[in-house]
Amino acid sequence: MKITHLLSSVLLSLSLTVHVHAEDKPPILEDKIDTYLEYLVTEDFSGSVLVVHDGEKVISKGFGLSDRANRYPNNPNTVFDIMSVTKQFTGAAILKLQMDNKLKVTDTLAKFFPAMPEDKRDITLHQLLTHTAGLIDLVGGDYDEITQKEYLQAIYDSKLRFQPGSHYAYANAGYSLLAMVVEKASGLSYEAYLQKALFKPAGMKQTGYILPEFKAMDVAVGYGVSNWGRPNEKPWQTDGPYWHLRGNGGILSTTEDMYLWYQALRGEAILTKDAKAQYFRAEKKPRFRQNRNSTYAYGWSIDKAPWDDLIINHTGGNPAMFSDVAFYINTNSAIIILSNIRDGFSAEVSREIESIMFVPDHKPAEKKSYRSIGKWLDEGLTAERIINRIKANGPELDKYMIDDGELNRLGYFYVQNKQLKDALAVFLLNTQRNPNIANTHDSYGETLIADGQFQAGVAAYQKALDVDPNYENAEYAREMLAKYGSTDL
Repeated sequence: MKITHLLSSVLLSLSLTVHVHAEDKPPILEDKIDTYLEYLVTEDFSGSVLVVHDGEKVISKGFGLSDRANRYPNNPNTVFDIMSVTKQFTGAAILKLQMDNKLKVTDTLAKFFPAMPEDKRDITLHQLLTHTAGLIDLVGGDYDEITQKEYLQAIYDSKLRFQPGSHYAYANAGYSLLAMVVEKASGLSYEAYLQKALFKPAGMKQTGYILPEFKAMDVAVGYGVSNWGRPNEKPWQTDGPYWHLRGNGGILSTTEDMYLWYQALRGEAILTKDAKAQYFRAEKKPRFRQNRNSTYAYGWSIDKAPWDDLIINHTGGNPAMFSDVAFYINTNSAIIILSNIRDGFSAEVSREIESIMFVPDHKPAEKKSYRSIGKWLDEGLTAERIINRIKANGPELDKYMIDDGELNRLGYFYVQNKQLKDALAVFLLNTQRNPNIANTHDSYGETLIADGQFQAGVAAYQKALDVDPNYENAEYAREMLAKYGSTDL
C-alpha cells in the first residue's frame, strides 16, 4: 500500500473531520480495553496506558507495579524511559529552529561540523532525520562513558553504510548528531532547548532527562532481562545521558505528558501547519515494519491502516522497558503505552488495543508463551543453566518466550555486563535454534570479534550474508569481512 510523499496540509494539520462519531462508539469500549489490560497483568504486563478514541480519553490508568520491592503501583503519572520515542522531540526541535530561521533541514553537516570528513560533509539534516544518511547505527553502548568530542571523532572515523540518500537504515547516531545541531543552533543544551521550545508550551512538566528533578519513587524500575533498575540511575553525566543515548533516546516521561504532546500537535502552539507538513512527511524510502508497509518521517513511522486511517507511530525498547506511541489521525485517536517490562509480547499490546477499537467483534489474543526468560536471571540461574534448560525443552518452557529476539536480548545483557563468554554461548544457541535469521549470526559475529576471535567472527558475518545478503546490517557485515577476512589471527 503506497503512501504519498507529501500528505495534504489538511491531513497533516491533525485537524481532520472525524469519521467515527461519538454516538457510533461502543459504550463498552473502556471496559473491553480495561478487561484486556487487567488480564495482561496476570501474565506479567506492567506499565501505564492512555487511550483516546474519537477525541475522548477512554483509559488513563496504571497496571502492575513500578517498583516490586517497595510495592509501588504504576499510575498515569509514573515516569518511564520512552527510549526511541525521544526521536520525535529531536525532529520537532529541528523544525522549531527552522521556524525561527536558525537552520534549514537542507543544511549539511559541514555547516555545523567544519571538520566533518569529505564523505559525510554533504549529508543533510533531512537525511539524518529520515535515516537515509548512511551513518552507522551505534557508536557504543547506551551507558558507555563518552564525551561529545570522542563521539564526533567516532563518527568521523566510521565508514558509511551506503551513499547518502540512496537507502533507508535506522541510525541512532544520526539523531545524536541532530541533538548536537540543536545545541549549536539554539545556544542551549539539548534538554534545555526541548524544555523551552516544546515541553513548557505543551504543559509537559514530567518530561526530560534531569530538569524535571524526578523523585526516585516516581520513576519506574525496569524488569525485562533481570531487575534492570531505574533509567536515571544508570551511568549518566551530571546533565543527562552520555552521547550514545542523547538525542536518540533516554527521555523520561509519563502517559499523561505524552497525551499533552498529542494535544499540542493537533494545534499550532508549537509547530505551524507548514512545519507539521514536514514533520509527518513520509520519506520515499519504504521499509517493512511490524507487518505493515511503512515509511519514515522526522522521528515517526508513517503507516496506513486497513480501515482508512493514517497512523503516526514510534516505539522504543531496551532490555527492560518498552514504549509505543501511536496517533490515529483520521479518527482523532491515540494509544500511549509505557511499560517497565520488556518481553516478546510487548509490541503486540498496542495492536490488540487498536483492534479492540477499530475491528468489529475482535477477540484479543491470549498472551501465551511470552514471559521473559529474564525471570531466570532473577532466580539466580547462570547462563549455562539457562542454556541447558532451553535445550532440555521441558514443559516449564511453555509459558516463556524463547524466540530469536528474546535470546538476542539475553545475549546483549551479558555483553553489557562484560560477560562475553556467557554472551557467546547464548548467541551460539540462537544461531542453532534460528539458523535462517541473519541477525542471529550477526550478533554472534560481532561478539566473537569483540572477544578477539576474528576468523570465527568473519565466518559468522559471512553466514549472516548467506542467509540474507540485504539484511539491515549487511553493509557493516561486509565491512567486517573486508577488515578481518584476510587476518591470520
